[in-house]
Amino acid sequence: MKNLLKILLLFIPFTFFAQSDSLNQYNTSGKKNGTWQIYLDSSLFEIDVKGKAFFIAFESYDNGKSVFKHYENRNVDADSMSHIGVWPKKGSPQLLTGVFKWYLSDGRISNHEEYRNGWPWYFKSYAYSKKNPQISSFNEILDWSRKYKGLEGSFYYEELWNGKVNNQGYYRKGNRRWRVYRN
Repeated sequence: MKNLLKILLLFIPFTFFAQSDSLNQYNTSGKKNGTWQIYLDSSLFEIDVKGKAFFIAFESYDNGKSVFKHYENRNVDADSMSHIGVWPKKGSPQLLTGVFKWYLSDGRISNHEEYRNGWPWYFKSYAYSKKNPQISSFNEILDWSRKYKGLEGSFYYEELWNGKVNNQGYYRKGNRRWRVYRN
């Protein structure tokens, strides 16, 4: 779960509606930069072939480095997924929009993800205690709908231990690095 935050600390500002003339660009060094369109399979993993894709999403690059990979942040132990939204046909991918939930084999939720127009909107991850496995003892929440003073490219982060807020703040990229801003 800390990996999720590490990846997101590199996240660069984005707009929710990418323009086609600014997609898939390279910087002067020939490295991917800015917003790139990617294709996802039915489990929301990136694939190269549009003909096998169900969804289209956007991924941000900063000087050749992917700064947010939708599919690298969820629990790999999850056994099933549910989706609330329109399920497109294979080979006719649509913008990733809707609510996706991943479940463990015993029915407990492991991840809740919401996307709008190809961009992440709200994520919540769950970790369970061995002492009381029915109650989530740790949660991480990332909420792109909550902006620091309305600034694009910022998002809200919250960590909960046993239902109590342990860490919270807004992340945004400053001149040199990402940092936490508090209200």
